[in-house]
Amino acid sequence: MSLSGSFKAKLVAAAMMVGLSLPAARANGVSIAIVYPKPGQVVGAVDSTFILGHLSDSTITDFSDFDVRVNELPARLHRDGGFIAFVPIQPGEFTFRVTARRTGRYRQASVAGSSAAVTELTVTVPRPLATLPTDSLQIVGGYGEPRGDVVLRSGDRLDIMFRGTPGMRAWASLPGVADSIPMAETTPRPQPYWGEAVFGAGKIPDSVLVRGIYSGFVIIPDSARVADAHLQYHLAPPDRAAVTATLLSGVDSVRQRQFLWNCLFMDTLRSATSAYAISINPPDYPFTVRFTDSVQTIRYGPRKGYFAIFQPAGVEALVVGKEAKWYRAQLSQTHYAWIFEEAVER
Repeated sequence: MSLSGSFKAKLVAAAMMVGLSLPAARANGVSIAIVYPKPGQVVGAVDSTFILGHLSDSTITDFSDFDVRVNELPARLHRDGGFIAFVPIQPGEFTFRVTARRTGRYRQASVAGSSAAVTELTVTVPRPLATLPTDSLQIVGGYGEPRGDVVLRSGDRLDIMFRGTPGMRAWASLPGVADSIPMAETTPRPQPYWGEAVFGAGKIPDSVLVRGIYSGFVIIPDSARVADAHLQYHLAPPDRAAVTATLLSGVDSVRQRQFLWNCLFMDTLRSATSAYAISINPPDYPFTVRFTDSVQTIRYGPRKGYFAIFQPAGVEALVVGKEAKWYRAQLSQTHYAWIFEEAVER
């Protein structure tokens, strides 16, 4: 991955300006602070990610003669001490080891040799998903579920996704709303792990694609009144009569023939419950909230991009829904945005 000079400069500057960074051990007065990522953070990256930080020493104003390395790979260093590196990562618990050593013409005997400032930081890199085998009927659980309970109102669209054995019949149900919400298997999804960065566009092997992700939706009806209900995911094999007829007519593919035989002998139904609860048209909604200060922001979605920034303290908004700790506010007849619940008061 190549970066333009201006983009690199901006990132290095960010590393120098952002506060609340991770303190590190010192060597010869020099300390390393890591700004991004944070300790224990879940890094939503592919196979590589950025690390940002800065060096500090009260006696040094120019760090040009320092060598900074992240996991033995050289980092780009600004003379004021900010540094950036783009390094490969691996799934699971992953540790960044950052070292800084003075190597230039100003190096003193006391800092020569192996003397260096060192710090380590561990993050979590999500492991890639894998397509489930087709020899049994399984539901792993929801796919891309909200990170907490949800409040909806009539007319809202509830998107539903779950992951299970590929090639099956799928549907969902929500008590008090719908007994059978149709779902269909999506096209195989590339992994945010190897992906096109490794194999190039259009050359992703089947082993990297995830099958068995089912998707559907329901529009909340006017009459629905639900409190803390959970979605039920359902999965069943293809119709056995149709499977038998296909086998009797002859199947050339060995893999397809084995899949059809598996369908004849697996369980007839598998169900699972969503991790989050859903409330619809609760009596305490809608309600008004007030921004607590003048630096709050509203977003296009929970944890998504900014819709607007720096709302004046005291501005009120009408809350019509919720997801986890995010309120859904109605700004006009057709415009909605999301507000973190700790940014407002009722």
